[in-house]
Amino acid sequence: MKNIIPKTTTAVFLLLIFSAFSFCSCSASKDPATAMDYLNALAEADFPVENMIEKAADTEFLKYKERFVFADSRMTQFNPDYPIGGEIQVYETKEAMKEAFTNLEELYAEAPDFAMRLFSSPDELAILLLESDMPDNEAEKYKTAFDEFSNKRTIKTKFTQ
Repeated sequence: MKNIIPKTTTAVFLLLIFSAFSFCSCSASKDPATAMDYLNALAEADFPVENMIEKAADTEFLKYKERFVFADSRMTQFNPDYPIGGEIQVYETKEAMKEAFTNLEELYAEAPDFAMRLFSSPDELAILLLESDMPDNEAEKYKTAFDEFSNKRTIKTKFTQ
């Protein structure tokens, strides 16, 4: 009987430790990033992001839950109501984002004069769209910052809604 109690106590103790680690890893998941979080990350990476305008959620065609358009101050701006630079779209699910990405690719293939550069986030919950006439090297820098934020999710607030 003396040997059974220590083994049982050890087993219960190990079970509690494994349960605690399991619980901690589940509760450490990241909250979904907002479009404003992405814009703050771009601003923190020294992109000239300004004149951000929130657009209504789309439940029909692209099905994003959140969308902001923004101006890149290096690009010629004609009308403050229509900023030229890019936009961030955020989705509830990976499936919704993938469907929207495909829809946008098809739309831009049919209307190349209106096409924008499309980039999906590594977590597949957001899309970055950039003006097609943005220089390749600048678009690549945006994409890198977009991906880094999606992977790290370090939010430093510069802009608020």
